Amino acid sequence: MQIGINIAVKGQKNSVSTPPPTAPPPQATAPFIITNPTLSQSVMCANSANFVTINNMVWGGSPIPILTYSWYQVNPISSDFNDVAIGQYSDTLQLDFAYAETNLYCIITATNSAGVSDVSTPQVYATDCS
Repeated sequence: MQIGINIAVKGQKNSVSTPPPTAPPPQATAPFIITNPTLSQSVMCANSANFVTINNMVWGGSPIPILTYSWYQVNPISSDFNDVAIGQYSDTLQLDFAYAETNLYCIITATNSAGVSDVSTPQVYATDCS
């Protein structure tokens, strides 16, 4: 024998309400380059009054990647050796006479929770204007 009991509370509906379904969180994607970087100059006088800036770079990825910058001097002695990190870490390079008659470039690293990706800028030639 089965006994069923229905209880009604005055002012309330008999049905149980369910919350609407929620969308799943967006899928994380590793950083990827959409538009390669360019430089504000390709040849410039090697003195501390001059600056080269990275332009037109567009990255994709989710979440939005965090960018880091490392500038390098192409090894003036030989291509058999590693390029020289010059200790500048922003999207703008301040030139110096020490870079005269060499090429410089930046490696940009994009990082998010899904991965890491690198891209290099074109080179800028620092001329000796002394």
